[in-house]
Amino acid sequence: TVMVTGDNKSVATSVANKTNILDYRYQVLPDQKATIVNDYKKDKFVAFCGDGINDAPALKSADIGVAMGAGTDIAIESSDVVLVGSSLTSLVDMIKLSRKTVKVIKGNLFWAFFYNVLAIPVSAGAISFLGIVLTPMLASVCMCCSSLFVVLNALRILNFKKKVKVKKQTYRLSIEGMMCLHCKKKVFEALSSLPGVVKVSVDLETNSALVIGRVEKNDLIIAVNKAGFNAK
Repeated sequence: TVMVTGDNKSVATSVANKTNILDYRYQVLPDQKATIVNDYKKDKFVAFCGDGINDAPALKSADIGVAMGAGTDIAIESSDVVLVGSSLTSLVDMIKLSRKTVKVIKGNLFWAFFYNVLAIPVSAGAISFLGIVLTPMLASVCMCCSSLFVVLNALRILNFKKKVKVKKQTYRLSIEGMMCLHCKKKVFEALSSLPGVVKVSVDLETNSALVIGRVEKNDLIIAVNKAGFNAK
C-alpha cells in the first residue's frame, strides 16, 4: 500500500504513522500521481483510490480506478468503481467481494461444463443400448435444473459479510486559552486535520469544541495542545 498525497510532509507523516503505511509521497502534483501509478504498473497490477479533482489523472491511469462516493464528479467519472460513502474500509470490502464473485463465476463455469459434458452424450443416445434414453421432456427438466443450480450458486454472494466498521464517537472538549477568532480557527484546523474526524464545531463563547468521528480521545487532546491550547 502506497499513500500519494498533495498535502505537506507533516500531515502525510502523521497519517502514515497512524495507518502503518511505510511508503508515502507528499506534495505530489496531479500529473506526478499518474506518473507514479504508471511506474508501478510496469510490474504490478495497480488499483488507485481517490476522491478529488487532482486524483482524476491517476484514477484514469490505474488498472482499476476507485472513487469515493463522496468525492468530486470528475473523480467518479474517471474511475471504474465507485464506493458508496467516504469510508476506506469499503475498499477492503470491494476487494473481498470481487474475489468471492470471481470464485463463484469460476465455480458456475466448471459445473455448467461438467453437467453438459455428461448430459449431452446421454441426450444424444450414447447409452441407449443400456435402455437409458433422455426424452425431450426430461432434457428440458435437466436444463432447468442446470440453470437453477447456477442461479442458486450465484446467490451465495448475498451471504457476503462486510468488514465491521468502527462506530463514530462524539466528544466535547473544554479548551483553555481561546480568546479570539484566530484562536478558534487554529483549534478548528488542528482537530479537523486528524484522520477519522467527520465533523468539528468550535464555540468561542463557551470555550469548547464538539468533535464527531472515528478517533481516539487522546489524539484530540494532543492536537489541541500542539496548537497552543489546553484541552480536557
